[in-house]
Formats: sequence, C-alpha cells, structure tokens
Amino acid sequence: MTEAEAKLQIAMVDDDEEDVYTMRRAMRDVQANVSFKSFGSVPEFLDALPSGRIQDGYDPQLLLLDINLPGMSGLDLLKLLKEHETLSLLPVIMISTSDSEHDVHRCYRNGANAFFTKQASYRQTLDLATAIVSFWSAPGVQRGDQNTALK
Repeated sequence: MTEAEAKLQIAMVDDDEEDVYTMRRAMRDVQANVSFKSFGSVPEFLDALPSGRIQDGYDPQLLLLDINLPGMSGLDLLKLLKEHETLSLLPVIMISTSDSEHDVHRCYRNGANAFFTKQASYRQTLDLATAIVSFWSAPGVQRGDQNTALK
C-alpha cells in the first residue's frame, strides 16, 4: 500500500451518541480515505488498547477526545496517554462543548495537539472534519503515532 492509499485512522472517545454520529457522518462526507472508530467511555477505549493497539489491528493515528466524560475525564485520559511510552506520540485533538479559556489552557498544558469547540450545526462539523482530515492527510505531515514508535 502506498502512502497515498493509506487510510487515516481516527478514534473518537465521546459519550454523546449524537456528537459521535455527526462526526462519523462528517468524516464519511469528507470523502477522504479515513477509518473512524468510536468509543463511548475512557474504559471502553482503554480496554481496546491492551498492547497499545486497538483490537483487530486498528492503530489510531489521531484521537478526537471529549473533555467531559463519565468517570475518567478526557483530560485525565490525555494525561495518561502522554505519560505512556508509546501512546504519548498519538496526536490528540480535544473536542468539547466548553470554550472556557481555563479548559483550553489545561488541555494544551497537558499535551493536546489542538482544541476545538463542538459545532452547533452539521455544516460546521463538516467544515471541522474537513480541516482535520486535510491537515493530518496533507503530504509531508509527519505524524508521531505509535506505529512510528514501534518500528
């Protein structure tokens, strides 16, 4: 498989089914070579990563992470990932209904690669998905995902 044919593998951790559905639909409608998996909670995501890889050989190259999750928060997961030898290289985009400057700063201080406020309309979510895929799929973008670290 050539680099151009390689799928951008995106995982999303968000407990809001409507937000997940909207982002999944937007990623599909971008018509890019994207594989999208979602998880409704931090434990569900962590259970799928017994060895730093999601079951069925799925290796996310980008994580979309909600801050406000039941139980362990997205911010706590971000901290945990950034302390892990391999998973610390996984780019993490925080996506939240919050636009609090305090939340934004906490995410960046703890290693987030980007922070986006969740969008109110499908069109805005599609624009966000387009921007994410365009950037992370652009020629020359070097992702520090765990596949790189395992080689």
